[in-house]
Amino acid sequence: MRSNSVVEALRGGVDLLQLRAKAATTRERIRWSVALQELAAPFDVPVLVNDDVEAAARSGARGVHVGQRDASVNEARARLGEGAWIGVSTHNLEEAVAAWKAGATHLGMGCCFPSPTKPEASPLNHTEFRQTLVQVPLPVFAIGGIDAGNLAQLRVLGVRHVAVSSAVLDHENPTSAAADLLRQLL
Repeated sequence: MRSNSVVEALRGGVDLLQLRAKAATTRERIRWSVALQELAAPFDVPVLVNDDVEAAARSGARGVHVGQRDASVNEARARLGEGAWIGVSTHNLEEAVAAWKAGATHLGMGCCFPSPTKPEASPLNHTEFRQTLVQVPLPVFAIGGIDAGNLAQLRVLGVRHVAVSSAVLDHENPTSAAADLLRQLL
């Protein structure tokens, strides 16, 4: 974990952190989630754990974000409680509606553009993304390959939330990168 980059991103206005460590063990995710929560606390920013409900529960994270093949919303809710944030990765309108009806608090939808963190993923049809924003009354986070150069293409669809990684953390100045994305979303 690059704690300096995370703190710089928080200074730039990042308002939600998600720990995504695919190859890590639950024990490692717990440790890293606790560390992220300590970094985020002065900024009053919540932390979610990707894919691992147990790590989210044991670390005291605000919630979890699950994929289509991970724990269900009901399983996550049973373990984390009614107040937990439970996000679901979706790739089309059908999955988005199902996650909403299952009780998700928010969605991640994409990938929107080719992404270095998921090179195998095919970009989502933007028309379907727009339909999802209209039909599903949850915060929908656009994900996948988003940066300052292509965010305007999503804004015209109605996107108000984005999930980014390399666009901020790999930037030479994470504070200004985060602030620039935030300005474009306002």
